[in-house]
Amino acid sequence: SLPLMTGVVAAMGKPVIVVHDLDSHLTDGDAVAINTKLNAQIEAVCKKAGALVHTFDPYLEEEIGIEGNTKKRKDAKMRSYLSGLADWNAVPEPLRDLMDLVAQHARAD
Repeated sequence: SLPLMTGVVAAMGKPVIVVHDLDSHLTDGDAVAINTKLNAQIEAVCKKAGALVHTFDPYLEEEIGIEGNTKKRKDAKMRSYLSGLADWNAVPEPLRDLMDLVAQHARAD
């Protein structure tokens, strides 16, 4: 699970940036309860570990304009999408924000 792995990596003294989807598009009662609990766990572990958090809401593909939220071929869709970007200016703002966070984190260490 993401909270467990975050705690383990942070306990090893490694810098951590947790990137996750909030999945707010899932609106049935069980999904809302599960996501609320998971997001609270992630936030608590990250705060305790000093890890940075970056979220996409409802999910990465939606925020950057990739069609469909299926897990099938997600990595292939991302590679295809990213390889089609002409330059830095073509990178959608939510993805640029994440890349900037990673760069800041790398420079801080």
